[in-house]
Amino acid sequence: MKILKKAIPVVLCGAILWSTSALAEYKQFPDVTSDHPYYSQISTIANLGVISGYDDGNFHPQDSLTRASFSTMIALAFSLDYETGANENIFSDTVTHWGKKFINAAYRNNIISGDGTGRFMPDEDITYEQAARILVSALGYDSDAAQYAKAGDWSYQYIEQAKKLNLFSGITASDYKAVMNRGEASVMIYNSLLVPLK
Repeated sequence: MKILKKAIPVVLCGAILWSTSALAEYKQFPDVTSDHPYYSQISTIANLGVISGYDDGNFHPQDSLTRASFSTMIALAFSLDYETGANENIFSDTVTHWGKKFINAAYRNNIISGDGTGRFMPDEDITYEQAARILVSALGYDSDAAQYAKAGDWSYQYIEQAKKLNLFSGITASDYKAVMNRGEASVMIYNSLLVPLK
C-alpha cells in the first residue's frame, strides 16, 4: 500500500492548470528560454520544487540524470514520506549515498526495485523504459500495465501503459532503452501530474 500523500499531486495539477507562465516568472534558467520546447514543463516543476538547476544558474536540459536523481524527483513530485526509514539500508550501494532517503521512500512505496542482487545502481543514468516503469508504478497503474505483458521484454508493458497515460507526450523517443535527459525527465514528470492517481 502506497504511503504517499495524494493531496500534493492534486495541488500540483491545480498549479499547472492555474498558470504556467505565472509560475515561470519566479524561477528561470538562462539556458531554458521561452522558445525552448520544454520551457513550460521545466519552469513549472522547477518552481514547484521538484527539480533544480546547477550552481552556474543553468538547467542543462540536455544532460543525462541518474537513477538517484530521478528517484528524488519522484519522491518530491508525489510527496512521498522520505523521512520515515531514511537511514534504513535497503540497497548495498546506497548506504552512504546522498539520495538514500529518497530512494528508500520510493522503494517502500513499491515504485522502484533493485537489480535483484541487492543493488540499486543509483549513479547509473536512467533510461526511458526505467522512467516509464517508475512513473506507472508511482501513479498506481501496475495492474493496468499487466495487460500488455510481453514474454522476454519486462519493459514493454510499462512503455505501453505510459503511452496510454500520455507520459511520453511532447517527447520523441524511438529507442526506449536509451538514456533520457533532464529536459525529457521534466516533461514526463509534468505529464504524470496530470494523470489521476489510482
